[in-house]
Amino acid sequence: MGNKAYTVVKKEDMSVSQWSSGTTTEIYIYPEHASYAMGDFSFRISAAEILDNEAVFTPLSGVHRIIMPITGPITLFLNGGSSFIEPFHAYAFNGGLPTRSKGKGRDLNLMMINKTGNVETVSGSVTPKQGYFTAFYPLDHMTVHIRDETITIDGGDFFINHQDDEMNVESEAPIVRFEILM
Repeated sequence: MGNKAYTVVKKEDMSVSQWSSGTTTEIYIYPEHASYAMGDFSFRISAAEILDNEAVFTPLSGVHRIIMPITGPITLFLNGGSSFIEPFHAYAFNGGLPTRSKGKGRDLNLMMINKTGNVETVSGSVTPKQGYFTAFYPLDHMTVHIRDETITIDGGDFFINHQDDEMNVESEAPIVRFEILM
């Protein structure tokens, strides 16, 4: 990551792959040269397009997951119960449990191994927490004011902040913030 104040991962540089009920886009993985398939990541941020009304999630033992629907509600079925999740509400669960969902749409996912984190929508003035990886995923273009710089980020791109200074983020559409304790 170097000494830059921020990094922008462009959506055209993100890898897209198929899964049993749609597609998944790997937005970011840490460490940067880790592999989801090898399971050697500390955390992974992705977007899934659920094309089937009912989907079965891949069981991921030892992985803590947070899912946030962004286009429509979904219902998760796990551990003998069900949870209805509205768009832009985060839901945390054990990735090792057999899990299935009902509802088509797009969602954002944070998968962590031996990490804790948070996924939430934000706007306005935000102060990154010291010791956390902090990044933003805007659904439409976003303007970031940080120090004496103004940066415009396209919707679907990923903005990673590398400093602890207060910043201002603005968009007409929701902005999703990911925070992972490092």
